[in-house]
Amino acid sequence: MTAMNENADSPGPRSWEADDSGYETTQSRSFILQVLERLKKNRTFLTLYHKGYQSGSTVLLDFGEHLVIDRPHNWPEGLREVRVSFRDEAKLWNHFKVRVLSVTGAAVYTERPVELLQLQRRADYRIDVPRGSQAVFQVKEQEVQALALENISSGGMLIRMKGPVLFCGDTITVIRLTLPVGPEGDAAAQAREYRYLTVGKARVTRTFPDRERNHVMFGIKFLPTPAEAEELHHYVRHRERELLQKGVSL
Repeated sequence: MTAMNENADSPGPRSWEADDSGYETTQSRSFILQVLERLKKNRTFLTLYHKGYQSGSTVLLDFGEHLVIDRPHNWPEGLREVRVSFRDEAKLWNHFKVRVLSVTGAAVYTERPVELLQLQRRADYRIDVPRGSQAVFQVKEQEVQALALENISSGGMLIRMKGPVLFCGDTITVIRLTLPVGPEGDAAAQAREYRYLTVGKARVTRTFPDRERNHVMFGIKFLPTPAEAEELHHYVRHRERELLQKGVSL
């Protein structure tokens, strides 16, 4: 990650720094205080995450040197750190990590955040899919079977295969995605359920080698109908919440 702007307290656009995961981050103290003030004033719904835990909706009651958050009804004992997630006025997802200082019957007290992350909803933002996800489609009227799906976004996907079956500019059709849902890991493999997404048309936009696995990677841009685009968006949001609940850094 690049160094923060020298004017670290500036709330302007230059206080944000982009990273490779689709987020912009800021450590601007004054800007974070402004965000906390809006969260408190607007009673914006917050969700608290820890590995294996997701709270119900809660709100920021007060803040100063620490935060006072309305204790969720399903709060478990023993949490020492949480990720706080919320949607801002622009409908962008934001989150920050804080250490839990103490808990009462009414409130959770945490440190004040020193860094805020904001997810930029770019069309090319991709999210990792569960192991075992696959793609099947047609190219030049021939079906290509069971390709490994690496990641997905509302606008496209990354797949891998052993041979150069596809080339940049190729149009693919009748795309069917098989996405495992539920518990992950070898022990749960036999009991897993699956979600299926379909896209009528897409285009190959890039190819590059994965020499470590002796595969070729293919970047695919979806050309979806509005209904297909909505289904893709819903899945990406669901998968993001799933990873946040597991404590995976996005």
